[in-house]
Amino acid sequence: MRILQNASIKQKLTYIIMSVSCISVLLTTLAISVIGIYSIRANIVNELEVSASIVGDRNAAALSFGARDQAANNLDVFSVKQAIVQACLYDQLGMLFARYVNNIYPGAECPQELREDIHVGESRIKVMKAIKRTGNTLGHIYLESTLEQIEKYIEKQTSIALTVSLAALLISYLLAVSLQKAISRPILS
Repeated sequence: MRILQNASIKQKLTYIIMSVSCISVLLTTLAISVIGIYSIRANIVNELEVSASIVGDRNAAALSFGARDQAANNLDVFSVKQAIVQACLYDQLGMLFARYVNNIYPGAECPQELREDIHVGESRIKVMKAIKRTGNTLGHIYLESTLEQIEKYIEKQTSIALTVSLAALLISYLLAVSLQKAISRPILS
């Protein structure tokens, strides 16, 4: 704050107005971004749960009749979504029945533990869901997705925050210059 010690009243007022404006914009953008991140994460989890239910239900007949090729074809529906790392389908005994792996993630491995679960990690979301028909468990389906949407959202929000902050600084400077004249004129006279 030594910079302000030797500054004139006009400069101090300008600095205060610009600082308050910029801090307000940054805090508002941060709050909106955090809410957006949690909302996107919840949407991804919900989308994976719904997809697991739909594709799991679609594979109930394939599991019942041992039709591995049909199950593999049903899992290929995930190839249209780049964020899906892999989809694993297990039979009633817990053995891997069919699998889809995104070409971008060839090293992905299906989990061994078959427990219904939703896990949100730092870079992936994993959903394990039982496939049931008339109360009987026919198998399990596992879906794994990246958090690519969140990373893109953060990049976009950072760009927006910088642009809005610069615009707010410019506008607050112009307002401060005009307002400080009205405020400081009576003090200086």
